[in-house]
Amino acid sequence: MKQKHFIDSHKCATAPAVLLLMAFYHQWENPTAWIYLALHGTYGILWTLKSRIFPDKSWEKRRGSGMAW
Repeated sequence: MKQKHFIDSHKCATAPAVLLLMAFYHQWENPTAWIYLALHGTYGILWTLKSRIFPDKSWEKRRGSGMAW
């Protein structure tokens, strides 16, 4: 697995994770939760888009399954 796939997948998973937390805690009317979702969700989408358009060569290296540690 390339390092960029690990990073990109976690950046993209932020918005669904926040939505799940909002559902679990019933925070649909909480403006702070929506702002957090908007900011971090947009950041994750833009990060992934940037990674595809302008890939960082240092993250193209293959890593093992224990790379996060």
